Amino acid sequence: MNFKFVMVFTLAGVLLGCNTGTTYAPDYPKLTEPNAADLLPANQLTTKESEAFAGRANTICATEPNVFFAPSADSKLNSSEIKELLTNNTILSGDLDGVFAIYYEGAQNTVGWMPKKTSLGKPDWNVGTVSFDNNQYCRKWDYWNGGVETCWDIHRGDERIGAKAFYFVCQNGQIEGDQHIVLQGNALGVQYSGTSNRRGTLSQDEAQTAYFVEKYFGNYLRK
Repeated sequence: MNFKFVMVFTLAGVLLGCNTGTTYAPDYPKLTEPNAADLLPANQLTTKESEAFAGRANTICATEPNVFFAPSADSKLNSSEIKELLTNNTILSGDLDGVFAIYYEGAQNTVGWMPKKTSLGKPDWNVGTVSFDNNQYCRKWDYWNGGVETCWDIHRGDERIGAKAFYFVCQNGQIEGDQHIVLQGNALGVQYSGTSNRRGTLSQDEAQTAYFVEKYFGNYLRK
């Protein structure tokens, strides 16, 4: 490509406020049933993976567009409720880096991954541990977030495409990312060996993954 054209295109993107970052958009089948792409505002943001640093989740609490939940004492879950909600189940949500899933295999161990990247043959995943002390949810990944533990309050919220939604609330009271949907069991059929994409392998049930991502976060068009 002509270098001058690249420079002009890049400058135009900056001047016009265009989001020109990396895009993850697997060719998932479109759903005919109610789904996020049809019912929710489009999220056109791109991933902020390149801006990650150790402890970022502890210093930056970024709310995704069109999230307007107001936490209250009545909506906050206690330790027992959080543990019961997540253990042996899967959460699906979106944040700065894109759509992500976490499977809680037992009360302490977990595996998190980026399902859209996995579908594109670019697996990005990590194992971690969780705890539910002091009415909070705390998570520590093997290397994501630099291995630094982060804690949130968990709040029961409204619905997203007919499913009960939950919110992760940072220490400053701001919402982290988007709504979190809890799916029963190992809903995306994740299987892995090792500890991360750096030291292991991970696969997912592509049909199930495509269905759940499109249903609940199909409005995430670029990450």
